[in-house]
Amino acid sequence: MTRPLRVLITNHMLAGRSGTEMYVHDLAKELLARGHAPVVYSPKLGPLAQELTQATVTVVDDLSQVAMPPDIIHGHHTLESAIALLHFPRAPAIYVCHDWSWENDIPPRMDRIRRYVAVDHTVRDRLILLEGIPEAAVSVVNNGVDLKKFRPRGELPRAPRRAIVFSNYVTREQFAVIQAGCARHAIEVDGVGANIGFVSSKPENLIGQYDLVFAKGRCAWESLACGVAVIVCDTWGIGPLVTTQNLEFARQRNFGRRLLQTELNEEAIRVRLEQYDAADAKQVSRQIRESCGLDKMVDRLIEVYEQAIAAHQAAAQQPADEELRLLARLLQSWSRCKQPPQIEATDLRSIVHEELQLQQLPILQKLDALTTRRRGLRKFLHSVKKRLPGWMSGRSEPTIRKAA
Repeated sequence: MTRPLRVLITNHMLAGRSGTEMYVHDLAKELLARGHAPVVYSPKLGPLAQELTQATVTVVDDLSQVAMPPDIIHGHHTLESAIALLHFPRAPAIYVCHDWSWENDIPPRMDRIRRYVAVDHTVRDRLILLEGIPEAAVSVVNNGVDLKKFRPRGELPRAPRRAIVFSNYVTREQFAVIQAGCARHAIEVDGVGANIGFVSSKPENLIGQYDLVFAKGRCAWESLACGVAVIVCDTWGIGPLVTTQNLEFARQRNFGRRLLQTELNEEAIRVRLEQYDAADAKQVSRQIRESCGLDKMVDRLIEVYEQAIAAHQAAAQQPADEELRLLARLLQSWSRCKQPPQIEATDLRSIVHEELQLQQLPILQKLDALTTRRRGLRKFLHSVKKRLPGWMSGRSEPTIRKAA
């Protein structure tokens, strides 16, 4: 084992169950299990942060609570990474980019970031071609699946009977298209996601109940590891049915947006359903489980950590005023974004809905107690109580009002 490392991981949020949030969750727990000392920083904490805290991972929303400087900063997201670099002015860093276009994934250009990591070849192109990061400084480290959690299901049927859609972005109209396309093949379709109306904190308990999954990214990885056939799909379009023939190509692109080049319609679904092959899906799953476990992802990340630390120790220290100028340039470009980084509405709806599912009864009990305290709160709390059953059933959603 490498020497124990203090690793500070940043993320813009640790409250819902988005891809980067679950990435941080799994990485921190695996580092802890190997004898390292992960610390997770995010300004927005919630249920997932509580899960990590219960697992004895240190989670903070204020870096002044971190007494010891990290050996390495593992940065996600622009502002949070910059904050960590400013707070620990002598710590080296790596920056991990997860998204092709999101403004909050603009990589900071600071010399103490010794290595940049892309989760797939699409994001690698962003770092090199769009952001101007030197090719030699960029590594690709694919996602890994927690194989202990996502276990193989039994044999697939010769023809799929049940399918599920995993997405926080697929609209209800798009979900209806998938249902209609599958109905022609006598396939029942369920859905999980913020727009669909049902949110699951334990997808590992669901995936094995289905023969076919429509998903991209992390959910596609996890479904393939469980032995389920996967059609790469999300709100941007539909990609291929993953097979042994296209697995390597699709894996290098993280089963992500670069594959979603076809309009989502019933005909496209029909073509992919006719390619379903239970035996081939089993071989795909075997290959995923052999090469794409969480342990292999963390092995590779630790190698990158060590490379960054060694490069930092060998390099001359950058003058503080030059680093501040680079940071000012970063914040200037960040402020010019057409849509400044923020919590996406789908992420917030997902968090609210999951919390309500978990805590509906305690919320109602607390509201009953609070309504007796102050007259000014009564109308508001009565309104919340009246709407809560509708939110829970998916008939309506909480209204998110923008600040004036």
